[in-house]
Amino acid sequence: MNEQNRTPERVSPRAETPRVEAPETFNLHELFALLYRERWLGLLVFGGVFALFILYALTATPIYRADALLQVEKQPSALSQANALLGGLFATGASTQAEVEILRSRAVLFPVVRRLGLAIAIRSPAGHHYDGLEAALEQRALVIRRWVVPRSARGKKLLLVASDRGHFRLETRKRVSILQGVVGQPVRSPTGFALWITRLRARPGQAFRIERVETEQAVTGLRSGLSAIELGVRTGIIELALEGPHPRWLDRVVNAIVDQYRLENVAAKATQARESLRFIDRQLPRLKRKLGLAETRFNRYRAQNHIVDVSAQTRAFLSEATSLEEVLTEFKLRLADLSQSYEPGFPLVRALLREERQLETQKNTLRTAIEALPLKEQQYIRLKRDVEIYTRLYMALLAKAQDLEVEKAGTVGNVRVVEHAVVPDLPVKPNRRLLAILGVFLGGGLALGAVFLKRALVHGVGNPEEIEDAFGLPLYATIPHSAKLARASRRSARTRDLPLLAKLAPDDPAVEAIRSLRVSLEFTSPQTPSPVITMGGLRPGVGKTFLAVDLGYLLANSGQRVLLIDGDLHRGMLHRYFGAGAAPGLADVLQSGRDWTSCLKPHPDESRLALLPTGSHVAHPDRLLEGADLGVLFEHARERFDVVIVDLPPYLGVTDGFFVARRATVNLLVLKAGAHPIPEIRRVLKRLEQTGVHLSGFVMNDLTRGMSAYRYYGYGYRYRRDKPPVTGSSGD
Repeated sequence: MNEQNRTPERVSPRAETPRVEAPETFNLHELFALLYRERWLGLLVFGGVFALFILYALTATPIYRADALLQVEKQPSALSQANALLGGLFATGASTQAEVEILRSRAVLFPVVRRLGLAIAIRSPAGHHYDGLEAALEQRALVIRRWVVPRSARGKKLLLVASDRGHFRLETRKRVSILQGVVGQPVRSPTGFALWITRLRARPGQAFRIERVETEQAVTGLRSGLSAIELGVRTGIIELALEGPHPRWLDRVVNAIVDQYRLENVAAKATQARESLRFIDRQLPRLKRKLGLAETRFNRYRAQNHIVDVSAQTRAFLSEATSLEEVLTEFKLRLADLSQSYEPGFPLVRALLREERQLETQKNTLRTAIEALPLKEQQYIRLKRDVEIYTRLYMALLAKAQDLEVEKAGTVGNVRVVEHAVVPDLPVKPNRRLLAILGVFLGGGLALGAVFLKRALVHGVGNPEEIEDAFGLPLYATIPHSAKLARASRRSARTRDLPLLAKLAPDDPAVEAIRSLRVSLEFTSPQTPSPVITMGGLRPGVGKTFLAVDLGYLLANSGQRVLLIDGDLHRGMLHRYFGAGAAPGLADVLQSGRDWTSCLKPHPDESRLALLPTGSHVAHPDRLLEGADLGVLFEHARERFDVVIVDLPPYLGVTDGFFVARRATVNLLVLKAGAHPIPEIRRVLKRLEQTGVHLSGFVMNDLTRGMSAYRYYGYGYRYRRDKPPVTGSSGD
């Protein structure tokens, strides 16, 4: 039989890619298909992120929170208020925000750090770290009550070594002695070190590493976990809170800060009262003399002029003049006070000056009206006005002096403690429930991101229609994913033999699809006796070996004599389906001229199926496959068998497959669904065309439920699996 009769008409892929229509919009089915296909990647990312969150929630150090409430009063409630005339000069109220800043200031935190020993860092021989306050609260092995170091030694780690009978030594890290002492007694060295240890429980020779941290550094560390905020708007209620890992430590520190703040507040009030009282003490004698002179002039004038009472108009002028003088005096005092702190151009100073000019204008108008009165009444108004003004000023200063005497005593402040801090029972961080929720949402988001990123970077074709439209290759069959084969392959991973799906599960959907492939091959080349069919793939792992052996088994099971040839001389695996060895085989036949029939391995369950394995390992398989001996072998095999199926090595890996495919009658390209982008397929097709290989068509393998094209296969499969109708029913 000549070559023309043996070789059927074969389809060549189009050299030019046709115009591709605009892609369809990404619908919901495509989204779910993508998520199902990449479910293991998504689950891996989600599980990793969620596990990290849970691990952090279980292993993170618990953080506790202690808080106290303070009320900043606008005016001291226990003191009598001064006359409103002096309110501007002696106003002492501060805003709540200013008090919040004072709470976190060095003036408050420095004494707390020194008194509680927060600047003392101790490391026990067992490696535990704690400060002076924690050592005292927890009754650690070493408790330091007081420790003073010169500035040059601050920040340097020293060694405190225990000795016999409660003695200890303070040394440098180079074992240079600094001082020696006894537990419970303060000790001082000539170099400026002072140490008072109240507790030391250690064996002789054990060394504690101690360090006197810079106070500024300790204050900065304390301030980092300290918060002070006003609750509500203009309520004057301040919440002072501190977070940390030691609950008993927190309430002591917060309450110490509160007490120190109250002391600072009272001291500030006392200092301010002392300065104000000094000013009043200077003004009181002067006002008293002026008041005495004013009263003497007024009484003398009344006695000389025998004035007992004045008219109603005169009394009204007198009242108005007195009020104006009081207001002007208040403005002058406030301006004098503000001029010590602000420039003349300050907005508040300018506003007071404008109001003062308006009052002066009213005063001049009133003076003009008074000058129209009789001379006796004019003089009476002036003298009476001076007496009343000096009297009010003197009484106001005297009352203010009494209030300031109380403030100076240091017993009154404008801060009240509403709630002291208590030892917290439950941690506030980490919030395990919140972390679990965040882990779910963040893990889900990152999983979706990983799926879409993979789709963007490696966009493999999952629909065979795209390949048909792009390259004009006919589709021979679509093989769905077989869960049974996957489980069987995992079970046989430790053994030498591989499972044959057509024998293991004859009713599996993948086997049904291979049967359809057999039918397609029969209809495609009905005039070609004993065809040589090659199964080639772009890369390893696409399933070409699985298709070759299962197709051969089904053909043999239908009564045909089938020969499987393992053409992958690098990593051939067909012999593992037969439970036989790889040698002798194809390489031995082509290299040494060995009789090929002696190398055949029959299938243990199907006598009509035989295998020619790869054979012995050779250095350059391409040299064997490009020779004429391979064509002679194919001719002899076609004379003895009805169908010859050759499993080729990957086209992108080596060039061996091109030499074998040129001598075949039917060349099938096996593509794994979703694994190959269009450019990769185009590259292989171009190389096949350049080497003279004509593809008959392609097979789409491993089509999972996540592929959009799977639903077309599912329709047919469900139809085949329907129950047959009941015999004799009326519906026949």
